[in-house]
Amino acid sequence: ALGGKDMEPFYNLLEGGADGRVYKEIENYFYYCQIIDQGHSSKRQPSTKIPLSQVPFLMRALGYFLSEKEINDMQNEIKFSKYAETRKYVNEIGIEDFVKLYINHRPVVASSSRELLQAFNVLGKTGSTGQPVLQRSDLMTLLKGQGEHMTEKEV
Repeated sequence: ALGGKDMEPFYNLLEGGADGRVYKEIENYFYYCQIIDQGHSSKRQPSTKIPLSQVPFLMRALGYFLSEKEINDMQNEIKFSKYAETRKYVNEIGIEDFVKLYINHRPVVASSSRELLQAFNVLGKTGSTGQPVLQRSDLMTLLKGQGEHMTEKEV
């Protein structure tokens, strides 16, 4: 098969592959989401999946901070993934499908701290020390009114 067999092509898209740091983080956070969902009790029923409601938390733990629209789109992608075949909604996701989802939705290149600083320099005004200053109220106005709309809750 082109690119490998089964999950191999997807693992190869993660830094270090299936043995790398990124996959190990995904695995650890995924299992943590299972514990959060199922509880700490020894009587819990082991599952290989997590509910859709845990997906945004898992993505954020991996450094991808989604907008409400992106969360909704991603959850709908999972929810309706098998509907045409089964006429049933998918309400949970396994780790392999999560890896595919993560690879398909993660930012191609993460923003660097230098890029973030540059953005604040562009948005801020020169203060008395000659350094750019961005007042909290100005930042909130920009976040709610420019680019992709953010609600008060998202901000």
